[in-house]
Amino acid sequence: MLEDWFPADPLLWQVGKYIARASRKGNLVEDLKKAAWYLNRRIEKEKQDV
Repeated sequence: MLEDWFPADPLLWQVGKYIARASRKGNLVEDLKKAAWYLNRRIEKEKQDV
């Protein structure tokens, strides 16, 4: 379960969600773009926290 993988990180939870469903929903590119968007937000947050 995604909650187990990222219990305290909602941005990474979203990345995992979009990657997990990308091949099942029918629009692979859209879901991968959404995953990338959340991942980029998480990267920027990490840069700010350092």
